[in-house]
Amino acid sequence: MANKPTAYEGNEKYCFISYCHEDEGTVFKIMTWMTGYGCRFWYDAAIPIGSEFPEVIAEHLRQAEVGIAFLSNAYMKSDFCRMELNYMLKIKKKCILLYIEQAKLTYGFEMRLDMIQSVLMYKRNDWDVAIKEVCTDKIIEPCLEGFSDERHYGLHASEKKLVKSNKIDHKDDVLNTHLHENIFQLNNINENTKEKTDVYLYFEQLLEKAKSEHDPVLKKVVYELKKITGFLRNESSFGERGPQVLSCERLIHQEFEKLAKEMSDFSSDPNTDRAPAAARMLKSCQEISMQLKIRAEQMKK
Repeated sequence: MANKPTAYEGNEKYCFISYCHEDEGTVFKIMTWMTGYGCRFWYDAAIPIGSEFPEVIAEHLRQAEVGIAFLSNAYMKSDFCRMELNYMLKIKKKCILLYIEQAKLTYGFEMRLDMIQSVLMYKRNDWDVAIKEVCTDKIIEPCLEGFSDERHYGLHASEKKLVKSNKIDHKDDVLNTHLHENIFQLNNINENTKEKTDVYLYFEQLLEKAKSEHDPVLKKVVYELKKITGFLRNESSFGERGPQVLSCERLIHQEFEKLAKEMSDFSSDPNTDRAPAAARMLKSCQEISMQLKIRAEQMKK
């Protein structure tokens, strides 16, 4: 059984967590990660023994700034979970739905939940990123510790330690700091400086840039960039760096530079022929994906 996170009790704004006890292993892990971002939440573990359960639930739900419901098939089969969700909707509580699996909804719930902000966690392999997106969402912001502190807001506890120790000056500098051991490190081969950079972060920034364009011709490019960032996030560096590996890295770096330039031109020049430009970017993405796979296999040998 996963350790129970501490429920918040106090006068600050907090999130109400609605979940099914059958899912507590997954839910508690997510809540623990949310705690790292300073998220205050209350859930039923804080109900005193002998209390009138529904009254305590309703009171805390009404007082909460926002409700977070962890949807699953078990959740939708639970009468009490559905009551909590119905009550959120009845009192027009701001809420976010986190689908931890592909839950089968009744037609009524499907209709009512269609317009509510949701995150399909079960479709993502980057839960750490998804949780950060949730914790820094506008409706969750008031429930974060340090919300008014620009140096700490939006950082995980591990990142805050670096800020507090003055190893970095501001949260934006986190982008240039290697914080997570599992992030894939890749050398950008520069014959003069041999400078090492975190390619994952560059691709993540490029993905955000592509997504912000809201251009349908970039749909496939965005999809490929998501695959690349997902691969880089989960891959580990190991093994010896032989000639084949270095060759892959040079090719990846060359394609990345082409891709970044195409994206810059795409954004800055409204007269750019959109379809051919997107096709070139897609080709670069596919070449990068292929070289990354070759590199990963070589690193394992």
